[in-house]
Amino acid sequence: MSKDIVSIFREIRQVRDGINQYCLAPDKIPVSRDDVAYAISHVYSLQRVEYTLVPLRSNTWKGHIEFWEGRVKILLNSEMNLAETRFTIVKELGHVVVRNADNKTEDVVALIEEMVLQAQPVFGIPPQPTPALLAENLAYYVAIELLFPFELRVADKALIDSGATTLFKIAERLDIPEHVVGRALSDQYHKLSSASWAEVKKADDAG
Repeated sequence: MSKDIVSIFREIRQVRDGINQYCLAPDKIPVSRDDVAYAISHVYSLQRVEYTLVPLRSNTWKGHIEFWEGRVKILLNSEMNLAETRFTIVKELGHVVVRNADNKTEDVVALIEEMVLQAQPVFGIPPQPTPALLAENLAYYVAIELLFPFELRVADKALIDSGATTLFKIAERLDIPEHVVGRALSDQYHKLSSASWAEVKKADDAG
């Protein structure tokens, strides 16, 4: 298990603790995007989170985060639907959670080219990833864990496996894209997430 991934899951827990502390309805489903942004702002001392829609006809470029002193600015592709926009905002805020200098890139085109070269790996960090690609994967994990928490996924995965529900119904309930639900409930990601949370708990128990 990568130390990078386990450390990010520790940060995810800190944000979830912040949601429980700062937000009026922390257990609301779907998870509030505004609650996530509010908690991240408090946990990481951000004075402001700004959003700007950019009119691009692109299925590849979805979002980008810019870091400024005490604030962040998130650029969003205005062609996305509401569920995709919601997920992208939290994914970009995930870069704040990851919190290191390699998480941000000013060269969006280079990042897209790198992701295409690597066949857009979403689960499992590829050998010798670039810092930008590593950050994209980790930010994606953050968004999944905040918008589709582990305890919900365990229950929904059992329903999917038994044929009692569908990816579409889960996506509609959670207000996130169906392709995200499919990836979050994949055996590969479930194994990664389970192992990461187990490592976090192990460290806690060890004091």
